[in-house]
Amino acid sequence: MNPKIIAVVLGVLVLGVVGYFIFTNLPSGGVRLGERFDFGDAADQFPSALAANGARTGVSDQVWLGETVDMEADAKLVNADAGDDGVRTSFTPCAASNVTFFVQVKDPGAMTGTAYLNLFADWNQDGQWAGSDRCAAEWAVQNQPVDLATLAQPITSITVPLTAGAKTDNLWYRGTVTVGEVVASDATGAYTSGEVEDYGPPLPGETWYDAFCLPDPVTIQHGQSTELKVVNWFSTAAITSVGLPNGFTAKNNARNVEEKDGKIIYTSKEVDPPERTVPDPVDIRVDFGKEASIVIICWVRVEHDELPVETPGQKREFPVSSPVPHVETKSGGPTKTPPPAAPQTEVHPIQEEAPALFKY
Repeated sequence: MNPKIIAVVLGVLVLGVVGYFIFTNLPSGGVRLGERFDFGDAADQFPSALAANGARTGVSDQVWLGETVDMEADAKLVNADAGDDGVRTSFTPCAASNVTFFVQVKDPGAMTGTAYLNLFADWNQDGQWAGSDRCAAEWAVQNQPVDLATLAQPITSITVPLTAGAKTDNLWYRGTVTVGEVVASDATGAYTSGEVEDYGPPLPGETWYDAFCLPDPVTIQHGQSTELKVVNWFSTAAITSVGLPNGFTAKNNARNVEEKDGKIIYTSKEVDPPERTVPDPVDIRVDFGKEASIVIICWVRVEHDELPVETPGQKREFPVSSPVPHVETKSGGPTKTPPPAAPQTEVHPIQEEAPALFKY
């Protein structure tokens, strides 16, 4: 046989053996070339990266958290995933606390099955989500089920109670939603559908610029107004101004958001039965002098009642409640807000609670 032909055949065989070896030795749920996931972005000792079998989801345009999702071939470390915008926490050390998940679905009212919500918090700040501190377990919310068939609106806010640990500042926490699969106790592994979101403090020596709304979310009745108060978080510079970013739709048939005397005022205009709570994300531009400018999301939950009804000979002065679909969690219910045009994206404005993605 021609020596050149023999060399080519041997080369193909070697490549085949090497390729098989690599494929069979990928981490659990290993990826093929070009495959993308939504990873967490916490420091990798938790872990987060593909090589460490970090938690990740393969499909994130059916059920996800918040407005946006980032898909990538590996984790964007550290804390560089701009799609983390759908988990809000309210922690009180060693006491009753809660976390709110903003769960968005592609086909509201037409989905079936169960989604699971999880929260992991590094209360003792040892760089892992395992065990507990003296007050609380670090697996703070454990596979809380949500019946997808009850989610009749595009986005639903689901608040789950928990007990917080002794240290609630400057800690990492991970929120997840998965569809049809419960999450492992170590917050690792590949899951078919959902989203993974990580939040945490800056690394030593880094300067970050971040802000958040207080409270977040803020809850009002339909027709009411409220100021969206923005405060610093993990920032070496003071906030110099706040405003509405370019391209943000401030007015529609349900709301009016305006800048007034250096403040952001939200006014609900819609009176729309049936009784329900509607989460509404508001983009706010936060300026730190000439050093940085970021965009954050503040959530407003608008509680709607039934319209007053008239009865013969008498006008009723109070709203009449009607039954609504029930989410099988400690709290929550159907909500209504327009879905994002493209939930999975590589490039979009920074929209995250904390920490910010600008690092100097």
